[in-house]
Amino acid sequence: MKIIYFSPHPNLFLNISSGPGVHMREMINAMEELGHEVKPVIMGGIDAQFTSSGNDSKGSTSLKDKAKKFIPNRIWSTLKDFKLTRFDQHAKDMLRKAVEDFQPDLIYERANFSMTSGVELASEMGIRHVLEMNAPYPEEKAIMEGKGLQHAFAVRQENVQLTKTDVVVVVSTALEKYVLDRNPYALVIVTPNAIRKNFKPNGKGVQIREELSIPKEAVLFGFVGSIFPYHGVDRLITAFTKVKGNAQLLIVGDGYVLPELKQQANSSGVADLVHFTGGVPHSEVPSYLDAMDVTIMATSNWYGSPVKIFEYGALKKAIIAPNVVPVQDVMVSNEDGLLVAPTETSIAEAMNTLLNDAELREKLASNFNGKVMENHTWDQMAKKVISALERIKK
Repeated sequence: MKIIYFSPHPNLFLNISSGPGVHMREMINAMEELGHEVKPVIMGGIDAQFTSSGNDSKGSTSLKDKAKKFIPNRIWSTLKDFKLTRFDQHAKDMLRKAVEDFQPDLIYERANFSMTSGVELASEMGIRHVLEMNAPYPEEKAIMEGKGLQHAFAVRQENVQLTKTDVVVVVSTALEKYVLDRNPYALVIVTPNAIRKNFKPNGKGVQIREELSIPKEAVLFGFVGSIFPYHGVDRLITAFTKVKGNAQLLIVGDGYVLPELKQQANSSGVADLVHFTGGVPHSEVPSYLDAMDVTIMATSNWYGSPVKIFEYGALKKAIIAPNVVPVQDVMVSNEDGLLVAPTETSIAEAMNTLLNDAELREKLASNFNGKVMENHTWDQMAKKVISALERIKK
């Protein structure tokens, strides 16, 4: 099968190390490994683009920051939405050219906020279409940035996405319900996120602990991911202050709240026990995970499937995770990990439980590792999607 993998967003790059980039690359690789010919049409490009002059880049950012101080947030958000809508027309033209050149059997689109170029072109040209939907985009944007004046338009655009596509691929049963509430006739496939088969321990954990001066006998709790407020790393640090015993905490990742978290650790009196690495290449993540005894995801939204829990599981680590539907889709509490309310108290209780029970740590780690390697690899995800598509005829 000839497949165009389409991502219409202008700022989503194929080679970024965060979840979207990993997801796109791994799905493309998995499709190709299954014998399909895949043409990526990634409107953001392969890598993030920077100006040749660092001063120019800083100046541009400075001007933007100054402008935002005088422009109401709702107007600023609306301007961004309008710009994205205009870009979607350009994306449609680029996709049309790719379709004419490549003659695909299928367009597989990573959905984005208010962008309908993919579903519209597929419908116009009679090509099968898959919409990979990773979030309730109008709701997500309203929560993170506030509602712009185009919010109602974005809701209508989402309805176009959900009614014109042939198949909707979602990452959780919570998101499946969201889709079916808006289009009861949609064909929905639930495929939680996944990992590469070769994402395995590499034996470098001992070296990492030595470099960070973490004693062998200390139980090392850890988090890997982007450092943003909605990931709840501040709650994790607060919970860690309530841990009683020989324990340390490793935070791997970067983000604009990282300085605040370092200050929090310092003011809480645990700075000597909390280690911050900053950003690391995705290829080095297994080394840091290998060093940890217990991995933690402090909080999550109601709809998304967090890639990090699968990476934690693949590295055979005991896991503490939030008790939300997407996590419940793949983990059973007290069998595969400890699923808890996303509060400092609940997280601290789980940390103290695992601190003092090595046997439980081993049991949880082993159970979930088996499930991840058997059910949650990217090739299995791709097989499930392609299998459903092969039953659909245009």
